[in-house]
Amino acid sequence: MFKEITSLPELKIAGVLGKVFHGKQHETIPELWEKLQKIKPNLDIQTPERCIGLEIYDPEAAKENAFLYMPSFAINDVKSDDENITIKLIPSGEYAVFTHKGSIENLHTIFPFIYKEWMPNSSYKVRAAYDLEWYDERFKGMSPDSEVDIYVPVSAKE
Repeated sequence: MFKEITSLPELKIAGVLGKVFHGKQHETIPELWEKLQKIKPNLDIQTPERCIGLEIYDPEAAKENAFLYMPSFAINDVKSDDENITIKLIPSGEYAVFTHKGSIENLHTIFPFIYKEWMPNSSYKVRAAYDLEWYDERFKGMSPDSEVDIYVPVSAKE
């Protein structure tokens, strides 16, 4: 599951931001990915094309047993003023990288390992309340040989 600690440069992403209630992920997240495809023509997407799922752990959303989720593309720019497009700058820094192997429907099972097992026993702490799901050519949806990397922003424990 744990892969490596790596550095990422600043990343500009654009996508569709939505609130996801725990227990409704399997309905809400695919709907957000469908909406992303509708705004894709309005984006100047970086080459090679990178799909990124941004999970934001917002305290206000947490009060409602939810989190914010933004399926997105790494971009150079936005081509229009589409009100459905949200742009975020992901800061450069160190990230702990974990690989989920298996069907996307089981992706949620890696997060307790990351935050409740690996992180407390590592020499790192979470430095920001988000993580990135990195979808590349290894992603195969529901297939048991699918892979997705999770990037968690970290800094060294003092």
